[in-house]
Amino acid sequence: MLKQDLVYKQKDCLGLDIGASSIKIVQLKKKKNLTKLVGYESRKLPDNLVIEGIISEPKTVAELIKKMMTEVKEGKFTAEKVIASIPDTNVFIRVLELPNLSGKELKEAVMWEADQSIPMAPTDLVVDFQVLGPSAGKDDMNDVLLVAAPRAIVNSYVQLFQFLGLKPEAIEMSLSAVIRALISNKEKNEVMLVADIGAKSTNFGVYDNALRFSDSVDFGGDAFTGSIAKSFGVSEEQAEEKKIGTGLHDQKILDAVKSDLANFESEIKKVIRYHDERTNEERRITKIILCGGSANVPGLTEYLAEKSGLEVKIGNPWVNIDTYPLKQVPKKEAPAFANAIGLSLRGILEADS
Repeated sequence: MLKQDLVYKQKDCLGLDIGASSIKIVQLKKKKNLTKLVGYESRKLPDNLVIEGIISEPKTVAELIKKMMTEVKEGKFTAEKVIASIPDTNVFIRVLELPNLSGKELKEAVMWEADQSIPMAPTDLVVDFQVLGPSAGKDDMNDVLLVAAPRAIVNSYVQLFQFLGLKPEAIEMSLSAVIRALISNKEKNEVMLVADIGAKSTNFGVYDNALRFSDSVDFGGDAFTGSIAKSFGVSEEQAEEKKIGTGLHDQKILDAVKSDLANFESEIKKVIRYHDERTNEERRITKIILCGGSANVPGLTEYLAEKSGLEVKIGNPWVNIDTYPLKQVPKKEAPAFANAIGLSLRGILEADS
């Protein structure tokens, strides 16, 4: 989405994931039939540098990223172009049902729908779309993915790239990148819910050969941490250790976050119900994949599997990547790199197409 054409075609691309509390960078390259890891790095992001999706201080963020690139602990960064993502909480996403139209007619129809359904002036938006394929049970209609991002957010990223001296290949929504990294060839014909659990928010995406639906909620891992800190009378740092240590296997911790879990479970069921009521029985959701920095809470997959009646697993974005000779990412941190991996993968896939 939001593709920018370049004069040259270089395969390697930095995948840049700027989250609410951290920045992650990944560079991959293609070597014969292997996807090789060139380098990866993660750093905490100070507060108030990103406000409602806008990089408020692009020069300061650029300095932090430059430091990450020169002080990278594993591998190196050599790419001159970058693909970044905008959090789905700051993106307007709609799946439209439209008749078969020519290129110009389709663009006009999408822009009309954007004007009708998005509460912002068209001049304040960057709009893109993708034809997903035939609508379920409607041969004469197509599902069309409409994506619109506030121009102020996109412009702040463009300014960041200028400070970095990198050429932007694309800016896309984070769920598209996450799905690219997580869905294996064996799973590509399945229908599943992907939950990208960040510190402050969670992005939900329904995958059915492509991203068909998305939603975002202002709920993330910090909510669990806060409830544990309050219940146990400990600091946020100590609560975080408890959360990622024994997690929900500890009954006292389970009791402390019971209300948060109920809210999270309710949001998941709401997304599943919305999708399943609008599709054929054979295309209903059968699996939930968790990823993001807050996905690895011990006991969370078992809890959600019991409550939803579906298979639930932690997504592993590294499974098809050859990391040798670099040190592998610790297991508990691995899901947090899904977005950055998916972004870098896009550069490789587009160069090969």
